[in-house]
Amino acid sequence: MYESLFEVNADFSYVKALCDTFSTEDGKVYRFYVKKGVKFHDGSELTAADVAYSLELARVSDNYASRLSIITAAYVLEDIVFVELNRVNFNLPLLLDVPIVKNNSGKESVPVGTGPYVFNDAGEYIYLKAFSEHRDFQKLPAERIYLKEYEGGSLLTAFDSGLIDLVTTSKADINYLEYSGNTELRHKDTTVLYFLGINRRNAFLGDKNRRQLFSSFIDREMLAEDIITAVQTTIPLHPSAYFNSDEYDTFTISEQDIEDAKIQYLVEDYDRDGMLEYLDLEENSVEEITLRLLVNKENPAKVQMARALRSSLAEVGIAVELSELNWDGYLRALKNAEYDIFLGEVMLTADFDLTQLLSYGGSANYGVYDAQLQTLIYDFNASAEDGKQEEAAQLYSYIAEHLPIISLMFEIETIYTHREAVSGISPTVHNLFCNITDWSIAAGRK
Repeated sequence: MYESLFEVNADFSYVKALCDTFSTEDGKVYRFYVKKGVKFHDGSELTAADVAYSLELARVSDNYASRLSIITAAYVLEDIVFVELNRVNFNLPLLLDVPIVKNNSGKESVPVGTGPYVFNDAGEYIYLKAFSEHRDFQKLPAERIYLKEYEGGSLLTAFDSGLIDLVTTSKADINYLEYSGNTELRHKDTTVLYFLGINRRNAFLGDKNRRQLFSSFIDREMLAEDIITAVQTTIPLHPSAYFNSDEYDTFTISEQDIEDAKIQYLVEDYDRDGMLEYLDLEENSVEEITLRLLVNKENPAKVQMARALRSSLAEVGIAVELSELNWDGYLRALKNAEYDIFLGEVMLTADFDLTQLLSYGGSANYGVYDAQLQTLIYDFNASAEDGKQEEAAQLYSYIAEHLPIISLMFEIETIYTHREAVSGISPTVHNLFCNITDWSIAAGRK
């Protein structure tokens, strides 16, 4: 129903959609020129005023306020959309895949859009109808898409009976449902990062070398394949990103080097009880390694992850005490630093800005205070395209070496369809229906 200025590709690069051209000189003020000849569903033509209105609406909305917090104003001068930022960011287009609606229609229950389908309410049923004035109308795979709301187990029944042919889900969802039968599975990457936050006041984890050793003990493959569907990572950058994470992740201790690293960092089973200890040189004493792991018990997938972590770490000789708390108790323990490690989740923006996660005052930052890291994050965000690779290398190499957090994996959404019901699906990070003109829907299916 809606289109955006840009689309974010599967590799987290961007392509223009409703934007014709754009420019910026300093990365703080952008000029966007809107594509001409684009029609709204009411027949009017898209203008710069519609785009500025939509961006202003989005940046104060519940869905997009966090992502667009960098924007201070969007306005129109001489049919050009100007967007001003509160700090330099040469990757702004990666944040602008937000719906563009008609000026002053935002308070309507169904705002007017420019997308290939139009919302229709026929009383007894509601549906999306192919928009005859859309530029790709002739390529659309279906004339109508009927809509019906299902809850819980009724969704499973509707899928099994063929009333629904496509479902998206994730094992990390609180109300996760698993579909079976004659199905096809596809996957969609996300920017949802699972990580372990670290209390550096813990004597064992306060040393960066031991943090690297501890990170290397974690069985990410087990978590990403057995617990939720995810892609492993050891730094907070998606492996599919166009600035390739393999170039920066140079500090992982390989399996064959683990034993040597344990000796080097004075970690071993000194008392032969099957569990690891470490030698505290300052106190000249051998100390047990017992870590308190904090997790929100209201999310079953996270509890399962935490318990799996505890079991796998016990196998390598590290004792973990699990503290499963409700959301309020979890937040209180975080703020009071009543943990050694905590299982965290954050949805990063598509430009992989780590400000909220690792900079001072960040909404997802608990206990990370590193001036050098903050400078590197700023330099990465402020770098233009020709310098992005170099700044990324410095930022992620620093993170891999110092491990202010321990990255685990990026969540993957699963797309279920009945076999041969639809082909040509190529979802992007925020848009399942991207390139819907390439879809082919099997004849005879409703």
